Formats: sequence, structure tokens, C-alpha cells
Amino acid sequence: MDHRSFTITTQPGGVVAVAGELDLYTAPELRDQLREAVCGESERVVVDMREVSFMDSSGLAAIFTAWRSAGALDRELVIVADGDAVRRPLALAAMDELVPVLDSEQFAAGRALTAPR
Repeated sequence: MDHRSFTITTQPGGVVAVAGELDLYTAPELRDQLREAVCGESERVVVDMREVSFMDSSGLAAIFTAWRSAGALDRELVIVADGDAVRRPLALAAMDELVPVLDSEQFAAGRALTAPR
């Protein structure tokens, strides 16, 4: 499987943008980037997953690990996702009850700044 289209971009303000397929091969890279973001200066980490086309349990594990680490450091982790490729696995694992999941409109409206912990 070709994973060259998978990208992670770290942006100012604790935003980590992810694109492509998030699976067993690419999840370790996400886990590392999220660890850096959670341990960074921002009190809130926004994981922009609007461009993720597929996510398996490895991706869920990377997100859960980052969420747990963020909580231990009294920081917040928020996910931005529009499509079923991310929202469905999060819902099936009931992680959307733990981690705030915003759509593009909510994120654009600045609700990431007031998402519940």
C-alpha cells in the first residue's frame, strides 16, 4: 500500500493537520506529532482530520493516547472532522463521547476555543 499521500502538518497555535490514510503504518507518525503538540506550549491541541480518507483502530489508539496525555497535563484535545472516515470510527469506539469532535463550521466559528473538556 502506498502511504506517500499521508501528511501531517503542524501549525501555530497547537493545530495538527492530518491528510490521507491513517492506519497501522502511518499511526506511529501521528502519535509522535501529537505527543510533541500535547507537550508543547499550547494548552489546546486541535487535530484537523478533515482530509483523512481512512482511519483504523491504530489511528483511534493514537488519538486516545494523545487525549489521555493531554488530560494528564491539564490540556485539551479537540478533533475537527467532517466525513464518516473519521466520525464513524470515533462513534463506534465511543471516543466521540470523550474527545470533542467539531465540524468545519463549528471550527470556523471559533468553537474550538470553547469546546467542553
